[in-house]
Amino acid sequence: MSIAEFHARGMLPAITQAAIRTTVEDVLDSNCRELFEYWDGLRGARPAPAWSEFHLEALSPRTIPYMRVVDVDLAASDIRYRYWGTGLVRVLGHDRTGQTLSGQSASRAAKALAEYMTVVEEKAPFALIYNTTTSKKAMPLFAPAIRLPLMNDGETVNNIVAYADFEADQKKWGALLAKRLDEDLDA
Repeated sequence: MSIAEFHARGMLPAITQAAIRTTVEDVLDSNCRELFEYWDGLRGARPAPAWSEFHLEALSPRTIPYMRVVDVDLAASDIRYRYWGTGLVRVLGHDRTGQTLSGQSASRAAKALAEYMTVVEEKAPFALIYNTTTSKKAMPLFAPAIRLPLMNDGETVNNIVAYADFEADQKKWGALLAKRLDEDLDA
């Protein structure tokens, strides 16, 4: 079933059942590659490019709808969604533009905040695989995702640009998520 069909049948909003960190190399075998290569080209020898250098319109129309950009508030240990793509609205059932993560009641908000803060602390890309269920009627959606730091001064992460490939091969990403979960249990 396509994302449009989930939406048309009223099977939203989504609940993230699991999100597990994986390697950047793993997610590059998806549409995450386009965003990563653009970001990587902008940064050159630096840890990350500045927000002022990053232009959403430089990315393909298939990528932009599934992106989000956050402003990092280090003083409050919080993030505010600057941009929330229309594809995310369709898949997840809500628009978080302008909202803070700490203001969310979702059970996954604390974990998502920890993931964003990991990007801030490590000043490096963060890759993960989601298992998102849009309703009790729907099959899970498995999506590779990537979060990339933006640094205005070359030292502090001020923004993070993120992408989730909800159009990825469901069987492939579901199998990889299961493998990563099994590895975590065995560790």
